Formats: sequence, structure tokens, C-alpha cells
Amino acid sequence: EDEVGIAPFVIAHHYGRASQLAFYLSGRPRVYCGGPHLGGRRTQFDMWEDSDLSRREVNLELTGRPAVLVGSTQGQWEHGFEHVEPIGALDGETKRDRVSFLGYGYRGFTGPGR
Repeated sequence: EDEVGIAPFVIAHHYGRASQLAFYLSGRPRVYCGGPHLGGRRTQFDMWEDSDLSRREVNLELTGRPAVLVGSTQGQWEHGFEHVEPIGALDGETKRDRVSFLGYGYRGFTGPGR
């Protein structure tokens, strides 16, 4: 749980990074791909019922929760969260310009993927 007492989830901008995080994070948590909601293309993550951020059921489960956001920009993430804070690059990140964020109060995306 995070500082607000709610278990966070993970969203990556790019499907490749989402796949890596889903495999390598301890406990192999469900990871979501925000790509189509952030101006990218649809991916396999959008085909699976439990990870498709366009599905009402998925959004209901995630609404209000905090998240670790990997890649993209703060402005793009702000479309889906009440508040977003940059946290810099995660340990092990090899691309200097790939920063991550903490998102608070997930409210869902209304972009192209919705």
C-alpha cells in the first residue's frame, strides 16, 4: 500500500516496457499499457479483458487508486489522474530521458483508446 492506504498499480506508456515490468517485478503484478490513451497504438494489452483500460470493469476496479507511471509525459498522465508527480528515472532505467511519475486518484482516460 502507498501513503494514501490504497494499493497502487503500474501503467507503462509503451507495451514493451509494460511487458518487462509484468515479468520482472516481484510477484508479477498485473501491469497496464496506457499507449492508446496517450497517443500510441493499441496493443495486446488492449485485447486481454483484465488489462484493457478501455473496459468499464477494469476502470471501476482501478478508480481512485494511485499508480506508478512509466514513460510518457506528466501532461499526458494528468488526463487520467487527479494529481501526478514526477519521481525521476527508476532504478535500472537505461534511458536518461525516461522519467517516471506517481499518479494519484485514477479517473480513467478519455483519449483515443476509450
